[in-house]
Amino acid sequence: MPVKDLATSDVVTVEPEDPVSEVARKLESESVGSVVVEKSGKALGVVTDRDLALDVVGDEEDASEVSAEEVMSDDLLTVDPDDTLVDAARTMQENAVRRLPVVDGKGDIHGIFTVDDMTATLADEQGMIADVLREQAEA
Repeated sequence: MPVKDLATSDVVTVEPEDPVSEVARKLESESVGSVVVEKSGKALGVVTDRDLALDVVGDEEDASEVSAEEVMSDDLLTVDPDDTLVDAARTMQENAVRRLPVVDGKGDIHGIFTVDDMTATLADEQGMIADVLREQAEA
């Protein structure tokens, strides 16, 4: 199954120049752990709650003076909408990340695929397998 069918399509985004104080408010109001930094619909990076804790709070920076661009990931890792769950899992494992923006060849954002999305998908699959096994046992 392609990642585009498993990912969260409602991506929370911020602009590169947005202060991290605004990013933190957005993380809280949207109940998410990361935002995609984008400009004109193109993904530039990701800012996580961990980035804010370590790079802003930990360094005692003024959150109103630091921009999203200054704390976002420098090397944006993405997954193509047509990649599989296994492709995404491999990218996550090899790069020790928990979130991958779903971005096409033009750079357009189609969603975000997270470890939580993967876990939910695998749980659904296991549930379906369990149902089949129960039905077979009853037959």
